[in-house]
Amino acid sequence: MIICNTTGGFGNHLLCVALAIIISDKYNIKIKIIGNGNGLNDFSKDTRNTIFKIINKNIITNENHNHNNITINNKTEYYEALNNYNYNFNYIINCIHINELNIYKDNIYTINNNILINKTFDYDYENTITISLRLGCKGEVVYPSPFADEESVRLPFNYFSQGINTIKKNNPNINTILICCDNFEDEFIKQFEIYKKSGFNIIFNKKDTYHQFCDIINSKYFITSLSTFSLW
Repeated sequence: MIICNTTGGFGNHLLCVALAIIISDKYNIKIKIIGNGNGLNDFSKDTRNTIFKIINKNIITNENHNHNNITINNKTEYYEALNNYNYNFNYIINCIHINELNIYKDNIYTINNNILINKTFDYDYENTITISLRLGCKGEVVYPSPFADEESVRLPFNYFSQGINTIKKNNPNINTILICCDNFEDEFIKQFEIYKKSGFNIIFNKKDTYHQFCDIINSKYFITSLSTFSLW
């Protein structure tokens, strides 16, 4: 069995589970998703529920296998499990940031086949810029977060404004900015109000994590931020 020990928010969960999907597909085995027991991993939370909405239910299990455990904490250990899987062990994948995106890119077809994304975009596809702001919830989901209180780790507003201006230059008909965010109470978000003066329609996308994620993936024009959620 592959056990995903997820931490943090949905983007981190998916990094962990995607690694499990690759092994699961190769060896036809099940995945179990767990948390480490702290407040960040309560399955009632929005980001936790989302991982179950998005993964192919046929590869998920709640069973326990009484095997010895092997813990995967880095890419060397991951490749060892991928290339030399032993059915007599449980492999526990911690929510690790493997700094080699080729692991995911080389297996994107397998990952795509096992995640379930709503393929519709509820806005004007040709004329909408979607922005993902991961500012850190000052509440229940991913707090404490490095994005919640430390302004220095955030991308500056001019990063987003330059992106908007560049896209607008290439498509003068752009008239809508759709903002996906994990904290709509944050003062940072108010800066986008300036674009109303230029005739933009500013939409705060207050859907749940799953539907924000679908909108981001289905966008034509997208400006990312510093987060694993945006990376996906």
